[in-house]
Amino acid sequence: GEFSSVAITARTNLAILNAADLTVASFAPNPTTTDDSFSVINCLNVYSNTLYIGGVFTTVLGQSHTNIAAINLSSNLVSSWSVTPNDTVYAIAVGPQSVFFGGAFTMVGNSLRNYLVAVDPISASVQTWNPNIPENPFFNGGGSFVDTLLLTNNTLYVGGNFGTISGQTRLYAAAVDANFATILAWNPRLNSAPN
Repeated sequence: GEFSSVAITARTNLAILNAADLTVASFAPNPTTTDDSFSVINCLNVYSNTLYIGGVFTTVLGQSHTNIAAINLSSNLVSSWSVTPNDTVYAIAVGPQSVFFGGAFTMVGNSLRNYLVAVDPISASVQTWNPNIPENPFFNGGGSFVDTLLLTNNTLYVGGNFGTISGQTRLYAAAVDANFATILAWNPRLNSAPN
């Protein structure tokens, strides 16, 4: 979230609590921005002993990471895995072949990706998978984003402020093939973006 302490212990935006007694763990990743401007953690996802965090930040444990990072839960070290979306990350879903994340970005590194991307979980390279979400024509003033992801088997459920995905009309929610980025038949036709 967006906070500076937990139970009077200084922690910036991310805290880990001991399960047995809910005391604040000594590990303090402190994701922040280097200029102390606004920073926040919007989403977490744990997969295979790795904690993925997304939001608005430029450093984690003093290392440069922009808006998304991976932390090894055994060593409490930030992974060298690093990608650079040009705007906020709101949602993360992780599978064995891909780390999917959504947000308000339009570029990830040097790759054009509108609001949703898949990256390699080892190399952090942007994958060719690209359902392409344009600005939402049903929302005055644009402002498209993806803020909800759920990966089940080979289906990625996507929610956010959009009207088209993979060239097909889908209002605010869609199901996408996680391997081929093709749109699936599921179409709930929401009247606003889910949270």
